[in-house]
Amino acid sequence: MPIDSDGGEAIVPEAARRRLTNQVARAYRGTYGARSGLCTLLRSASAQMIRSGSSPDAVARALVEHVRGCPAPTAGGALSTLERSIRVTSLIDLATECASDAAVEIARAGAIGAERRNRAQLHSSS
Repeated sequence: MPIDSDGGEAIVPEAARRRLTNQVARAYRGTYGARSGLCTLLRSASAQMIRSGSSPDAVARALVEHVRGCPAPTAGGALSTLERSIRVTSLIDLATECASDAAVEIARAGAIGAERRNRAQLHSSS
């Protein structure tokens, strides 16, 4: 997976692409539980990409582009342009939010790990 330390681009892992595409289609249709499932997948992919060295901004851009690139499924009836736009915007917002949440969780976990290591060093030197 290409990584970027200077704000370049990140690539959604191949293993996550298909699952994300299917889940985006379910969320777009409004299938029960699809948004929460999509959020779980988005956070997982985000965490994987961030841990591989991609910046949180690059991860958010990659996920938004993936969501944007997913074909909109045909719903039970024809959607108006406005309805279609609202649904796509909602899913893009969700992708951005989940990527941000994953970055915060990883940073918090790193800070907690560093604090534990510092305490262990203090106790071992006492």
